[in-house]
Amino acid sequence: MIDFSVVVPVSENDAALVPRTLPRWLALPADEVILCVDKPASQHLIEAIRRNSRGDDRLRVVEVPRESGWMFHQAFVRRTGFKSAKFDKILTGDIDVIVNENVVAAIRMVGKDNIGIVNLQKEMRSGFFDVVQNSTRRVIRALKKEAYFTGLYALYRPYWLETEDEESAKKIPHPLSHGALEREDDFFVGLASGREATPPPYLGDDTMLKRAMLKKYRVVSLPQIGGVEVRTETDNRPAFQARQAVRLFRDGRTLAYITAKSILYVRGTLLSAYSQVLITKFGTWFFLRELLMLPLSIILFSETLALRALGVPVKRRRL
Repeated sequence: MIDFSVVVPVSENDAALVPRTLPRWLALPADEVILCVDKPASQHLIEAIRRNSRGDDRLRVVEVPRESGWMFHQAFVRRTGFKSAKFDKILTGDIDVIVNENVVAAIRMVGKDNIGIVNLQKEMRSGFFDVVQNSTRRVIRALKKEAYFTGLYALYRPYWLETEDEESAKKIPHPLSHGALEREDDFFVGLASGREATPPPYLGDDTMLKRAMLKKYRVVSLPQIGGVEVRTETDNRPAFQARQAVRLFRDGRTLAYITAKSILYVRGTLLSAYSQVLITKFGTWFFLRELLMLPLSIILFSETLALRALGVPVKRRRL
């Protein structure tokens, strides 16, 4: 048996998700399950937790007050849970995930062989479009031989405490705060142009934690599916697709790339927003020319992807 804790943040808006997901978190062979809620938690949320925990004495609710020194409350909530845990091996994810037994493999690995974080994959289950996206991700994982960092992961607490600077963590802004995404854009544009780029203050609070860990310890991403996300993925929301369109335009991505990405991930707003950016920047005639050249561009783009999948180093090409 492995001694480990589970840490899951739960916001006031997540009460409706508790009946669907909490029983699966409690079904894991964890020694304790910590739910981190805002202080004071509403009676509605506490009652939802009580009803669906069915008296499981491993469950512990930790109320986390607002802390003025932290820019992103969610980052503070999760880290408070890490510090409150009884055990050094911790599994964490969000309350919108229905987990499965695959997560135990990640717990077994952390703390050994210099491994500080082990990430698991998630799939989406909120409609037909998610079936398409899940299939796309499987193909991309196979071609690229790499896995996504999803926010469902096991952590070894001593390594985390050693590597992450709390003062830096306090400065992680909310992803929707003014300027956060723009600074992230500048970072990726700098990387794309080959110049030295200063890391932005926000790339996701889990990603920042992972980046700190990598300075000294290993981070492993497993290909196994550790859970199913039942809420609409952030990247699928229209507002985020529109922001991504601007970001990809600044990164020099072509209409062929955007079209392929929009089809593979079923993100129509991404394509329409990118098209509008092209028209605004270069005019209607430029956009129509790009549209006419689209079939050839897609062929060139597909050829580049195929060569990269075979291990042939090919730079980004366009007509």
